[in-house]
Amino acid sequence: MVNRYQIEGVIRFILPFSNDIGNVLTIAKEGPFKRIYVPCPHSWTEFKTKNIIDSFALSGIVWNVSHFTSKYGLYKGILQGVMLIIVAFIIPNLTMEPVINYICEGDTDNTYDDHPDSTLNKCSNHTKLLVGSVFILFLFLLEYIFTNVIGKLKI
Repeated sequence: MVNRYQIEGVIRFILPFSNDIGNVLTIAKEGPFKRIYVPCPHSWTEFKTKNIIDSFALSGIVWNVSHFTSKYGLYKGILQGVMLIIVAFIIPNLTMEPVINYICEGDTDNTYDDHPDSTLNKCSNHTKLLVGSVFILFLFLLEYIFTNVIGKLKI
């Protein structure tokens, strides 16, 4: 049976990636998620949504750092925070869209053509969602590996 601490652990693990999940849903342009996380908002609604999602992600990082610090000590907590900022914020913000573009050989913004079956877009919206989800799973794996490495460091 799943207990409260396991559920908290899963939420704490996923929460720092809230903005990445929102970004993948926006890139895929499916249903109500078409503009859920716009990097450069053009309306008050987009601005609010983006900042709420970013707040979830940053709260997740803070929660992880405080948990890790209480469990392993100050220096390991700081390393955990730096790792999460790099893995959950910097890497995906700089590389997610270019990676999806590279794999799909198209324009993930659909700036030039809104039709997903256009010749400018080699991937359907569902394929972009799949590629982005695999990218996020890779980031989850990196977080898991680095968290274990930091926890075992002799500091």
